[in-house]
Amino acid sequence: MADETRKSQRRGQRSKDQRVGKAARKLLIASLAASASVPLTDWEVLAHGNRSSHRAAAFRDWTHDQYPLMREEILRPNEKETLKLRELYNALDQLEKKKGVGIRETTEYRQLREQIRSIEGSLRVQPLSSQIMQFLQQGDKAAVLATFKGIGPTDDILDAYTWTLMDVARAAGRPDFKSSSEALPMVGPLSDQALQYVSEVTKTFEAREADPEGIATLVKAASLLHNIASFTIPDIGDPERSLLDTGRKAAQMEIVIRERLAQPVQLARAWIALGRHQLAIGKLEQARHSLTTSAKIAGQVNHTPSLAWATAFLAETYASEDPARARTLHKDARARAELTRNSQIDDMEWLIEYLDRESR
Repeated sequence: MADETRKSQRRGQRSKDQRVGKAARKLLIASLAASASVPLTDWEVLAHGNRSSHRAAAFRDWTHDQYPLMREEILRPNEKETLKLRELYNALDQLEKKKGVGIRETTEYRQLREQIRSIEGSLRVQPLSSQIMQFLQQGDKAAVLATFKGIGPTDDILDAYTWTLMDVARAAGRPDFKSSSEALPMVGPLSDQALQYVSEVTKTFEAREADPEGIATLVKAASLLHNIASFTIPDIGDPERSLLDTGRKAAQMEIVIRERLAQPVQLARAWIALGRHQLAIGKLEQARHSLTTSAKIAGQVNHTPSLAWATAFLAETYASEDPARARTLHKDARARAELTRNSQIDDMEWLIEYLDRESR
C-alpha cells in the first residue's frame, strides 16, 4: 500500500512537472515570438537567390560576409552592437582605401577584423532562430510550428520565417556567412513548413490584388518562397535531392505570384531560381526554357544583373552538349556581370566569382 502511495505521488509529481514544463515552454515561445515581429514592408530578394535585401538598407553596399550587419541595421538600427559594427566596417573601408601594398597585413587591419568577428559571433543568429534550431535538432516540428503560429499577424509570421531561414542557412559557422550544405538538415524541415504556410496564406489573399495590405502580404510570401528556392541549393556543397522538390515548388509558386503582381525584375529572378533547380536534377530542356524566359523578361526591362545571372546558368545547360555555345554564353554572362560589378544589391561579385571558378 505504501508503494502504491509513493507511486501515486510520483505520478502526481510527474504530471505537475509536465504542466510546469508546458507552461514554461509556452512562455518561452511567446517571448521569442514577440522578438520576431519585424516591420518589413517591401522585402526584396536578389538575383541568384542566396542573398536578400530590403529597401531600407538599399543605400548600403552589402556583401554576403556582412550579413549580420545587414540584418541588424534593418531590425535593430539603433542598438549599441549595430552602431559599433557599422563604425568598425566604416573604419575598415577607410583603411582599405588607403594606397599601399600589404594593407591587410598591418596590425591595425587585423585588429579591426578581430573586433568585427567578435561582435558578429555574438550576433550570428537571433534568439528566435537559435530556439528554432534547437527544436529542429530535436526533431520537434510541433514546437517549431507553435512558435511561428504564436507570433501573431500573417505579415509578422512571414517575416519571422524569412529571417529565421536566412539565419539557419548561414549558421554552419562559415566566416564568410555563405550558405552551406551542412545546414540542409535544418533548412529542409524549416523550408517544408514555411512552404506549407505560404500555401495557406496565398489562398486567403487570392482575390486581394487591389488591396494594399493584400499586395504587401503577397510580396512577402513571394520573397519567402524565393529564399526557400535559394537556400535549398547552398552556396557551398551539394544540394540534397530530397530538398530540390521543395525548392522547385517554391520557385513555381513564386512565379505565379510575381506574374499576378506584375513584378518583372522579381519574376525574372524567380525563373532563374526554377531554372537552377531544374538544372540540378538534370532537366536540361526545362532549365533552358526557364532561363531563356528569365533572360527575355530581364531584357524587356533592361535589367542587366538578372540577364547576367540567367545567361550564366543557361551556359551550364549546354556545357556537355554544345561546349562552344556554352563558352559563348559564359563569356556574355561575364561581360554583363562586369558592367554592373559594383551592384552589391544584385551580388555581382558573387556571380563573377562563380563564373571565374567555372571557367577554370
